[in-house]
Amino acid sequence: MGPLFGVEPAVAVSLCPHAPSEPSADLRVPGHVVGLYGILYLEVARVPERGWLLAAVGLLGKVLGPIGLAQLIWTGVWPPATIVLCLGNDLIWWVPFALYLHDAWPAFVRETLGRGSHQAEPAGQGKG
Repeated sequence: MGPLFGVEPAVAVSLCPHAPSEPSADLRVPGHVVGLYGILYLEVARVPERGWLLAAVGLLGKVLGPIGLAQLIWTGVWPPATIVLCLGNDLIWWVPFALYLHDAWPAFVRETLGRGSHQAEPAGQGKG
């Protein structure tokens, strides 16, 4: 539903229970962000052994989204019924992201530490 918010927020909001009658243009921003995340997720799928950092940022977004929604509901900006958006867009992804991050962590550490361990040799001690 995120990309739909980016293209046409009025249609996306009309699909939500208790939707406001006039959706804010600010809804386009999260929609665009979700669309950009999709490009990053495609890269993780393309090269899974190198996707740990991108997936970690994705999970952070999936955690911060519900926190932001909770604040909007608490302050009365959005109705409590909008929690349904969070279920499908964020919460259901916590476990798959966590499992991937757990499994991809060794490769990330190997690659990250492997790059730093190839220090240049001091002058005069090179092969030759």
